[in-house]
Amino acid sequence: MPPKTMSKAAGGRGNVYLFVPNIIGYFRIIFAFVSYYYAYSNWQLMVFFYLLSQLLDAFDGWAARLLGQSSRFGAVLDMVTDRFSTNIVLAILAHLYVEYSMVFWSLAILDYVSHWAQMYSTLLTGMESHKTMNITNPLIRLYYTNKPVLFCVCAAQELTYLGLYVFHFVPAVGSLTYFNVIDVHTAVWWILAVSAPVCAFKNLVNLLQLKMATDSMNEWEAANEANAKNSGGSSPKRGSSPSSAGSKGKTK
Repeated sequence: MPPKTMSKAAGGRGNVYLFVPNIIGYFRIIFAFVSYYYAYSNWQLMVFFYLLSQLLDAFDGWAARLLGQSSRFGAVLDMVTDRFSTNIVLAILAHLYVEYSMVFWSLAILDYVSHWAQMYSTLLTGMESHKTMNITNPLIRLYYTNKPVLFCVCAAQELTYLGLYVFHFVPAVGSLTYFNVIDVHTAVWWILAVSAPVCAFKNLVNLLQLKMATDSMNEWEAANEANAKNSGGSSPKRGSSPSSAGSKGKTK
């Protein structure tokens, strides 16, 4: 009998790669890459396909819960797609706004590093999720535990970056008008006025997430070294994880 492959879910649920929420994830990736293809040639198509990719993010988790098709692979697929999709837009902005390129690169690095540290911390300490951490700040706790707040904050971040992208192609009032009523530049300005402060909050969350993750890793290491001394054993090697590693670590 051939050995079981990791693509087969436990309990006879079928091929994890073909779970409906994961298929939605594949389409998210496809639409994201189509949007990047048009990034410098057709900003309307870029915005359309990118928004389509981001909107599908609201349905993969819903489909996973509805169909009982939650999986570790799906959680990682979702997080990785979130990370690369946002950060490629930041790279595009760094190219379009060269004078502010370090701002966009810094935001991209913060996003990558904070989420990697958080995932590693949850695996290292055996926590089910970053949401189970002891968070004293009420705003951060609200962000982590309230799904509508999480959705709105993440949406505001994407709208801010897309708004800055559109501003490059529609630089002034009257540059482009739809139906002789909607001035694109003015509409985007109002969107940015609302979304930019929320986007700033999201990046503050990334910074705090990085701090909490590093604190958690340091506490884990100190506790294990203390236990090793008390038991007369050796302290755990750096980079090693407890037997409970492998828990979910999805972050936004």
